[in-house]
Amino acid sequence: MEGKGRDARCNRRVKAIMTNQSTIEQNLAQLKRDGFLLIRQALDLETVGRWKTVLYDLYAREQYEIKNGVGNVAFEKLLLLQPELAKSLMMHPSTAPYLKAIMGRQCQLRSLRAHVNPGAYKQEWHMDFYDYYYQAEKAAAEQPLIGMCMNATFYLTDNTPDHGRLTFVKGYLDKPVPDELRPNLRYTEDRNDPFQRWCDEQAHEDMHPMAGDVVIFYSHVPHQGAKFGIDPEGQMRANIVLHYQQNPMFRDRQYRPNTYWHFARPQFRQWHLQIPHNARAKLSAFQHLSKILPGWVSLPKWNFHQQSHQTFRRAGSVPESSEHFYWPSPMR
Repeated sequence: MEGKGRDARCNRRVKAIMTNQSTIEQNLAQLKRDGFLLIRQALDLETVGRWKTVLYDLYAREQYEIKNGVGNVAFEKLLLLQPELAKSLMMHPSTAPYLKAIMGRQCQLRSLRAHVNPGAYKQEWHMDFYDYYYQAEKAAAEQPLIGMCMNATFYLTDNTPDHGRLTFVKGYLDKPVPDELRPNLRYTEDRNDPFQRWCDEQAHEDMHPMAGDVVIFYSHVPHQGAKFGIDPEGQMRANIVLHYQQNPMFRDRQYRPNTYWHFARPQFRQWHLQIPHNARAKLSAFQHLSKILPGWVSLPKWNFHQQSHQTFRRAGSVPESSEHFYWPSPMR
């Protein structure tokens, strides 16, 4: 009887694995076809609640980095402020299979940012990788890197059809927008901008992610978020966005939960960490990192065309001299 019980449990596990793999394959086909994919119930209610508590508290204390004219408030220091919570999202089981399938071992976390929308909110139409189709041209390099970038957005509140949405322009996963719009591919809050008006006129796909859901999509697909009406008490619209990019030097990605994807550890055991610009030079940031990371820590110095990494021998101390490392990045 005991042997039969083990066999039954084993058969159930095999069936669950096969069903899960079948679902992943179907979802992956949809993602590659449409450019975007909604995954339900990726986060449990406890995790959703913890993130909401963190973001609502930061907002109440005005500890945010961005507050723009379309109603978006953004937090960019969460890698430092909430390393364990942030860590749990980087390799989340709901998104890792798709990142692995599309970006493979070259997958690098470019940034992690959270948003709240306390008032009226209608985002500008935008792409998170405007130059996807123009990489070789813009690189001005002898051997330009042509990379892929993806987003994963975890939602912390319900976006019902009468309260919120995430909308994509359909049919632009594998073709660029009209060439005459290229001068308008940049951030703007002008609703009469040619690119904004063009997006308004295209065929759309509306998604309505609920609390705990995640949307994964290709960064170069035009999209827009929006909120309607007044939020219920304690339910201010909120989400967390992770931006990933391909990096040819990131060759050893471990697709396991609870691993730090924003670190690369090449053979010479040097760590690379991406943190916000305004926290980069602060000694307090180094001291904070020393509690998280053993050994070497590298803090990036960003510009639009390359990443220059100043290496500090030990977190919490600034050496008299520093080494510099460069790697190509598809994102400007």
